[in-house]
Amino acid sequence: MSEKFDSIGEVSKKVGLPISTIRYYDKKELIPNIQKNTLGVRQFSEDNLEIIQMIEHLKQSGMSLKRVKQFVDWCIEVETSLENRRDTIYQQRDNIKKEIEQLQATLEVLDFKCRFYDEAVENSQSK
Repeated sequence: MSEKFDSIGEVSKKVGLPISTIRYYDKKELIPNIQKNTLGVRQFSEDNLEIIQMIEHLKQSGMSLKRVKQFVDWCIEVETSLENRRDTIYQQRDNIKKEIEQLQATLEVLDFKCRFYDEAVENSQSK
């Protein structure tokens, strides 16, 4: 059974990224092992799709493309880089947790202010 490949347009729709972004990732060698047909057209495997999704999650976590590239390179190395990959993911996870805590504190202040102004408006209208 042969592997199914998607076109760049299909991948764009599946991951919600512009084609130009996917081409940029390919140019920066962030997506390993992209196949090309006899016409030189990119053909994306399920593994390629998973890498693109991982890239997006890492970027959303605040990771620079340089660090994303390092992470992808470690993924290619497989066994020799397990600790590096684990440490990187834990570090990004910790960064996100801190960001969530900061946002939660900000939300609590804003919720307090909403209640304060709701009450102030209600009191001013009842006079």
